[in-house]
Amino acid sequence: MVCVLHSHLCMGDLSLFGWPITLHRHFNPWKSHGQLHILFWTSLLYSHLFLSLNRLTSLLFPPTSRLIFSHLVCLSLILSTWLIGLLHIIIPLLWSHTCYLIYNPATWIWLMSGTTCGNTLVLQYLCLFVAGISFLLNLSTWISISEETIRRHPIESKLLREELWRAMGFLMAATSSNVLSGWLGERWQKYALTCVVWQGYHLLDGLFVLVFHFHRKLLAKHKMEEPHHTLSFIHVDHPGRHSSPHAPITHHPVHFSRVDTS
Repeated sequence: MVCVLHSHLCMGDLSLFGWPITLHRHFNPWKSHGQLHILFWTSLLYSHLFLSLNRLTSLLFPPTSRLIFSHLVCLSLILSTWLIGLLHIIIPLLWSHTCYLIYNPATWIWLMSGTTCGNTLVLQYLCLFVAGISFLLNLSTWISISEETIRRHPIESKLLREELWRAMGFLMAATSSNVLSGWLGERWQKYALTCVVWQGYHLLDGLFVLVFHFHRKLLAKHKMEEPHHTLSFIHVDHPGRHSSPHAPITHHPVHFSRVDTS
């Protein structure tokens, strides 16, 4: 469920980056577009963190993971990601008219207001901090697990590898957008390192989650539909040419015929 939420958040943020805001050159979008962007973005950020914690506990502490990540807890995590995103909007974006995040058509990038409120919302540093924690959690989990754990938990190991690459991609996109773009002066270069990088990441991240889990569902369905063959062995006794009723059984060659009883 958390993975499905994650893919939906990616598609939502991708739509805000690609359409319809960036198609307008002479239109300053409403404040609500920036609020939606922060809602999807922060929810996606903490979704990465929750998935990283899930991968860690499922591989290093399997019994504890089954108790912690129950159906009710997963629903609570989904609601909490949206709640955290809403808190970033309500405090203080909805209370102040001078605190906002908008897309600037002149520079082709998203801008936070230059007021004290805008400077206080250090979302770029929060993004780098949480993304770094998520990546380090996945990396430390991958280093800590043994070959035996990978053999006994193949699905969880694949999910960990998937989340490791996605967390690294998120960290690289955040670094490109919040750090590297500040060193460039050309408008096209800034646009490429901010909007285009995030568009590519959200597209690949959301599709990767959907394709991976859809592939798992197809494999599980295929295994359930496979016919099961049961091999039985029938004992066939071929007596020798000169055997008698009182001859020992060791004089009789024994053959086993393999029959498929499916």
